[in-house]
Amino acid sequence: MIVTRTHILGGWRLHHVEELHDDNTITEPFTAVDGGLAYLQSGEVIVAWGGDEHFNAYFGNFELDTPAGVIRHRVRGGYNRGAAGTVLVRQITVDGDVLTLTRDGDLPRLRLTWLRAR
Repeated sequence: MIVTRTHILGGWRLHHVEELHDDNTITEPFTAVDGGLAYLQSGEVIVAWGGDEHFNAYFGNFELDTPAGVIRHRVRGGYNRGAAGTVLVRQITVDGDVLTLTRDGDLPRLRLTWLRAR
């Protein structure tokens, strides 16, 4: 499915976090997770999530690259002050009310699954 802005706008609640390893195994790094994600019509993104002793929160703008199947979060600020000015690239899929973001790059890769907030 081709993901468009219409598919992602609104609020999302974190459902699941997985680590994808280079040997094709998948592990769950946290015993419990919670968080929220919002894509606004204005092009802004707000993210806050955590699990066990881990916490991540930031805000900025998003850019959806539909042909490439990725979304870019251009971080303006957040919990980690050093993240401001960075661009986080995520593979993106949407299946109904389920949004999946997968971090590319260093292994293990994180895959976060979000459910549409109602």
